[in-house]
Amino acid sequence: QKFDRGGSVEPGVHQIELRKTGFEKLALTETVEPGTAVYNVRKTMNVTSRPVQITVTTDYPDVPEVKQPDIMRLSEREIIADEKFVPAVHEFHLLHRGYEEVREKIEIQPGEGPYVMERKLIAKKRTVRAKINYDVPPQDTTPPIIRMRNMDGGVDARFQEGNEFKPGWYMVTLEKDGYEPFEKRFSITPDDQDFAMTIDVISKTVEILVKISHDYPVATISNKTRS
Repeated sequence: QKFDRGGSVEPGVHQIELRKTGFEKLALTETVEPGTAVYNVRKTMNVTSRPVQITVTTDYPDVPEVKQPDIMRLSEREIIADEKFVPAVHEFHLLHRGYEEVREKIEIQPGEGPYVMERKLIAKKRTVRAKINYDVPPQDTTPPIIRMRNMDGGVDARFQEGNEFKPGWYMVTLEKDGYEPFEKRFSITPDDQDFAMTIDVISKTVEILVKISHDYPVATISNKTRS
């Protein structure tokens, strides 16, 4: 006989089985005595632990998903295959090199199967430094003009040493009097360290005009007819 919250039964010994999604099945034996009072059955059902299935995506186009983050924990326990967690409020911690740290409270509800969640990592800006190699060192100390343009069109700025840029693909150009224009694509990947880009600059060819003089006098020859 199936009941929702209660019902009527004949007095006697009864086998009772309690089922609820997300909780352990509870089996018990109750003896219902004859009488007019309501026979109450009060039992506590234990919640069932659940595995956690999490998908970690990123805002960096070249790495849309991170399969194994550096840290991925619930209540200081690693989220790994076959690890189960009691439904409750947990402290969630997600960390991966080059991305913003995620800390938040999440509540796992009782239920069947794995608790499914998805989180997105945001790439941190990286400090960019330039190493410029001249084939012929310049005589003047005027710094070159370096520009960085994001291939997605979101950034087009003049570069200064120590600037921070979001990871992505950038077109880098350099201009300096007396040198060939430089242009190259660089990929800034997510990382916690500074990003160093090497720029090799080639000097322009120089036109040389040679003017030669000498100190040997030129003799004057006169053609006169003797009489």
